[in-house]
Amino acid sequence: MGVQVAQGLGVCVHLLGIYPARGSQSPSLRQEADTTGEWDAATIARFLSLVEGDVAPLAPPDGSGETADANARIERFAREFADGLRPDQVALMDAAAPNDIPVEIHGRLLAGCGRRLDRRLVGREKNILKTTFLAAFHGRQRSSEQPPPDPTQGL
Repeated sequence: MGVQVAQGLGVCVHLLGIYPARGSQSPSLRQEADTTGEWDAATIARFLSLVEGDVAPLAPPDGSGETADANARIERFAREFADGLRPDQVALMDAAAPNDIPVEIHGRLLAGCGRRLDRRLVGREKNILKTTFLAAFHGRQRSSEQPPPDPTQGL
Protein backbone atom coordinates (compact mmCIF):
# COMPACT_ATOMS: atom_id res chain seq x y z
CA MET A 1 0.00 0.00 0.00
CA GLY A 2 2.80 2.44 0.90
CA VAL A 3 4.56 1.71 -2.39
CA GLN A 4 1.38 2.44 -4.33
CA VAL A 5 0.84 5.72 -2.44
CA ALA A 6 4.44 6.79 -3.10
CA GLN A 7 4.14 5.91 -6.78
CA GLY A 8 0.86 7.82 -6.96
CA LEU A 9 2.81 10.87 -5.80
CA GLY A 10 5.36 10.36 -8.57
CA VAL A 11 8.06 8.67 -6.49
CA CYS A 12 9.99 5.81 -8.07
CA VAL A 13 10.43 2.90 -5.68
CA HIS A 14 13.65 0.90 -5.94
CA LEU A 15 13.88 -2.27 -3.88
CA LEU A 16 17.41 -3.30 -2.99
CA GLY A 17 18.35 -6.45 -1.10
CA ILE A 18 21.47 -8.23 0.04
CA TYR A 19 22.01 -11.69 -1.44
CA PRO A 20 20.07 -13.93 -1.00
CA ALA A 21 17.30 -11.35 -0.81
CA ARG A 22 14.60 -12.97 -2.92
CA GLY A 23 13.73 -15.50 -0.23
CA SER A 24 13.15 -12.81 2.39
CA GLN A 25 11.31 -10.19 0.33
CA SER A 26 7.58 -10.14 -0.17
CA PRO A 27 6.65 -11.20 -3.72
CA SER A 28 3.96 -8.51 -3.86
CA LEU A 29 6.50 -5.85 -2.80
CA ARG A 30 8.91 -7.03 -5.50
CA GLN A 31 6.08 -6.86 -8.05
CA GLU A 32 5.03 -3.33 -7.04
CA ALA A 33 8.55 -1.84 -6.99
CA ASP A 34 9.69 0.02 -10.09
CA THR A 35 13.06 -1.76 -10.00
CA THR A 36 14.63 -4.49 -7.90
CA GLY A 37 18.25 -5.22 -7.27
CA GLU A 38 20.44 -7.45 -5.20
CA TRP A 39 23.95 -6.85 -3.90
CA ASP A 40 26.34 -9.72 -3.35
CA ALA A 41 29.29 -9.82 -0.94
CA ALA A 42 31.75 -8.56 -3.60
CA THR A 43 29.61 -5.49 -4.32
CA ILE A 44 29.30 -4.63 -0.63
CA ALA A 45 33.03 -5.19 0.00
CA ARG A 46 33.83 -2.33 -2.42
CA PHE A 47 32.51 0.27 0.04
CA LEU A 48 32.07 -1.45 3.40
CA SER A 49 34.43 -3.42 5.61
CA LEU A 50 34.24 -4.93 9.05
CA VAL A 51 36.95 -4.08 11.53
CA GLU A 52 37.44 -6.65 14.28
CA GLY A 53 35.72 -5.47 17.46
CA ASP A 54 33.20 -3.22 15.65
CA VAL A 55 30.28 -5.56 16.21
CA ALA A 56 29.20 -7.47 19.28
CA PRO A 57 29.07 -11.22 18.69
CA LEU A 58 25.72 -12.58 17.57
CA ALA A 59 25.93 -15.87 19.44
CA PRO A 60 26.45 -16.65 23.10
CA PRO A 61 29.67 -18.33 24.23
CA ASP A 62 29.78 -22.08 23.57
CA GLY A 63 30.48 -23.24 27.12
CA SER A 64 27.38 -24.59 28.87
CA GLY A 65 28.33 -22.84 32.11
CA GLU A 66 28.62 -19.53 30.29
CA THR A 67 25.26 -20.10 28.59
CA ALA A 68 23.59 -20.87 31.93
CA ASP A 69 25.14 -17.71 33.37
CA ALA A 70 23.86 -15.68 30.41
CA ASN A 71 20.36 -17.13 30.85
CA ALA A 72 20.38 -16.24 34.55
CA ARG A 73 21.51 -12.69 33.72
CA ILE A 74 18.73 -12.40 31.11
CA GLU A 75 16.11 -13.54 33.61
CA ARG A 76 17.40 -11.14 36.27
CA PHE A 77 17.34 -8.24 33.77
CA ALA A 78 13.77 -9.12 32.68
CA ARG A 79 12.52 -9.06 36.29
CA GLU A 80 14.32 -5.77 37.02
CA PHE A 81 12.91 -4.24 33.85
CA ALA A 82 9.36 -5.32 34.77
CA ASP A 83 9.78 -3.85 38.26
CA GLY A 84 11.03 -0.55 36.84
CA LEU A 85 8.22 0.19 34.41
CA ARG A 86 6.81 3.70 34.55
CA PRO A 87 3.03 4.17 34.99
CA ASP A 88 2.58 4.98 31.29
CA GLN A 89 4.40 1.78 30.35
CA VAL A 90 2.26 -0.23 32.79
CA ALA A 91 -0.80 1.22 31.07
CA LEU A 92 0.55 0.13 27.67
CA MET A 93 1.16 -3.37 29.01
CA ASP A 94 -2.31 -3.52 30.56
CA ALA A 95 -3.87 -2.58 27.21
CA ALA A 96 -1.91 -5.28 25.34
CA ALA A 97 -2.90 -8.92 24.95
CA PRO A 98 -1.56 -11.07 27.81
CA ASN A 99 1.28 -12.59 25.75
CA ASP A 100 2.21 -9.42 23.85
CA ILE A 101 4.72 -6.71 24.62
CA PRO A 102 4.02 -3.32 22.97
CA VAL A 103 6.69 -2.25 20.48
CA GLU A 104 7.67 0.77 22.59
CA ILE A 105 8.55 -1.50 25.50
CA HIS A 106 9.84 -4.50 23.54
CA GLY A 107 12.56 -2.49 21.79
CA ARG A 108 13.84 -1.05 25.07
CA LEU A 109 13.72 -4.48 26.70
CA LEU A 110 15.82 -6.11 23.96
CA ALA A 111 18.28 -3.24 23.68
CA GLY A 112 18.76 -2.95 27.43
CA CYS A 113 19.38 -6.66 27.85
CA GLY A 114 21.80 -6.62 24.91
CA ARG A 115 23.75 -3.82 26.57
CA ARG A 116 23.79 -5.75 29.84
CA LEU A 117 25.25 -8.81 28.08
CA ASP A 118 27.44 -6.69 25.79
CA ARG A 119 26.14 -8.56 22.73
CA ARG A 120 23.00 -9.27 20.76
CA LEU A 121 20.60 -11.88 22.03
CA VAL A 122 19.93 -14.99 19.94
CA GLY A 123 16.49 -16.54 19.37
CA ARG A 124 16.33 -18.79 22.44
CA GLU A 125 17.56 -15.98 24.67
CA LYS A 126 14.90 -13.63 23.28
CA ASN A 127 12.29 -16.21 24.25
CA ILE A 128 13.71 -16.42 27.79
CA LEU A 129 13.68 -12.62 28.03
CA LYS A 130 10.08 -12.29 26.83
CA THR A 131 8.74 -15.16 28.93
CA THR A 132 10.47 -13.99 32.10
CA PHE A 133 9.44 -10.36 31.56
CA LEU A 134 5.78 -11.28 30.98
CA ALA A 135 5.72 -13.59 34.02
CA ALA A 136 7.32 -10.91 36.19
CA PHE A 137 4.95 -8.21 34.93
CA HIS A 138 1.79 -10.28 35.32
CA GLY A 139 2.96 -11.68 38.66
CA ARG A 140 3.54 -8.15 39.93
CA GLN A 141 0.11 -7.13 38.72
CA ARG A 142 -1.57 -10.06 40.50
CA SER A 143 0.26 -9.40 43.76
CA SER A 144 -0.72 -5.70 43.68
CA GLU A 145 -4.39 -6.65 43.20
CA GLN A 146 -4.51 -8.84 46.32
CA PRO A 147 -5.78 -7.05 49.42
CA PRO A 148 -3.19 -6.40 52.11
CA PRO A 149 -3.19 -8.87 55.02
CA ASP A 150 -5.43 -8.04 57.95
CA PRO A 151 -3.15 -6.84 60.80
CA THR A 152 -5.72 -7.92 63.42
CA GLN A 153 -5.80 -11.49 62.13
CA GLY A 154 -4.33 -13.91 64.64
CA LEU A 155 -5.02 -11.70 67.67
